[in-house]
Amino acid sequence: MIKIVYLSDARIPSEMANSVSIINLCSAYYDIGADINLIKPWRYINKNIKTKEIYKIYNVTNNINIINTPYIDLSIFEKILPKLILKPANYLSKRIWQYYSVNYILKKFSPDIIHMRNNMPYALNLLSKKKIHILLEFYDEPSKFYIPLYKKSIKENNKIILTAITSSLADRISELFEINRKSISVSPSGVDKSKFAHHKLKLNTNKKNILYVGSLNPNRGIDNLILASKNIKEHNFIIVGGTTNEATNLKNKFDINEGSNLIFVPHQKQSKLLEYYNNSHILILPMTGDQKHTRLFASPNKLFEYMASGKPIIASNLPSICEILKDYNSALLFQPDDPIDLTKKINELINNNELSKELSSNAMNLAEKYTWQAKASNLIKLIQTNIN
Repeated sequence: MIKIVYLSDARIPSEMANSVSIINLCSAYYDIGADINLIKPWRYINKNIKTKEIYKIYNVTNNINIINTPYIDLSIFEKILPKLILKPANYLSKRIWQYYSVNYILKKFSPDIIHMRNNMPYALNLLSKKKIHILLEFYDEPSKFYIPLYKKSIKENNKIILTAITSSLADRISELFEINRKSISVSPSGVDKSKFAHHKLKLNTNKKNILYVGSLNPNRGIDNLILASKNIKEHNFIIVGGTTNEATNLKNKFDINEGSNLIFVPHQKQSKLLEYYNNSHILILPMTGDQKHTRLFASPNKLFEYMASGKPIIASNLPSICEILKDYNSALLFQPDDPIDLTKKINELINNNELSKELSSNAMNLAEKYTWQAKASNLIKLIQTNIN
């Protein structure tokens, strides 16, 4: 049995997609027989949430071991302290937590490997000095400030296994750190297909529900979806995610009234999201092409949830998306940041049930390659190849 410690600085539970990825991957490690421990920081906002509740929030059935380590959580002072003070204080508290957690792991566990993301450079550096086996997953391009520390750590420790969430990101990491591209594996996000086992494609209704699930950040292309909704007023558009304040700002920006065909729903728990997927007819992934991250490096969880849901997908035609989806095969792809083309593609699916069924079926079959269990199995094979 392989022993894995997953070290994460994420707030869990939270509304962020990274918390969903971490819990599901740890759960998948457990399911395929790994001895898995998740180490994360204690957070004030979650002080009353017990581990059993975390399982329910993320709809996880096994009991992975989740350990909170002490953390100086300054979030309670966000409304009191000015950013000029809070930012360096947060930096210091995170660095202290990384130092403490690394030493805690080395004292309490004897893992075969420590799995971590590329957002804890000081923890990586400390572990590299100890010549510990590390699986380092890149989810984005590191900031310039930390690149020398990453370079030093990777050069110092030949026991680091590198993965990236997209091929384009792997290319960039290879370039940044001057390392062989073949030494970086590509490991996209995943999905738990079993959660969608009872979902059926519902197309026998005159009024379609066109759904977006995810953040309301500008780089998600929400503006273009809202503009498309104004062009197709005879159908429902539902946006699930973000906060009430974010939704209000968008309503004001685009003059959206109460009687509009566009409905905003705040962030929902994973278990609740299944109801929205089940009652939708078309799923939209409208990410912008204006930002390097979304254009080249993004592998959003919701993409794989969309695929597993059994509903037809319309997505931005971006290199990061095209690593997974193919136009008129597993999705319809529209010109990024073009609400007119998005409108055209939505109307095409509304009026073509056969195409909707074909896209849905192909995407569901493709999702088999991208389950969390498949990701975990591939990573364990990679680990075993490198540590044996």
